[in-house]
Amino acid sequence: MCIRDRGIGGGSVPGSTILGSERMLKRYLCGFESGMVVSNEPGFYKAGAFGFRIESDLVTVPAETEFKFGSREWLKFEYLSMVPISKELIQPGMLSKAEVAWLDAFHQDVWDKLSPLLGDETAKDWLLAATSPLE
Repeated sequence: MCIRDRGIGGGSVPGSTILGSERMLKRYLCGFESGMVVSNEPGFYKAGAFGFRIESDLVTVPAETEFKFGSREWLKFEYLSMVPISKELIQPGMLSKAEVAWLDAFHQDVWDKLSPLLGDETAKDWLLAATSPLE
């Protein structure tokens, strides 16, 4: 088992007590390999006031690229967590065009992967609204 950067993520391993363990970091810190699952948890915390975090689980997979580094394969991340990001928390005017494009593409991917699995029209309607373009 390898722990990258700060740990394996509390969202990935419920009840984990090794998230901030320096001993565990020194023992298990290693590079990424294909098939590893990691958590991405960007957030903002204002001391004594509030905070929020968007948690997503990702898997490392081989990446097709024109660049080569010896025989070492290139990797990229793919999302395992197919959950729309709540647009109620977003102020679109604070995002760049690239950030809006990323969010819209992510939501389109969520829709494409989940909507065929939903038989319930109410659930499908909710997902359609939650994954609609930001602007």
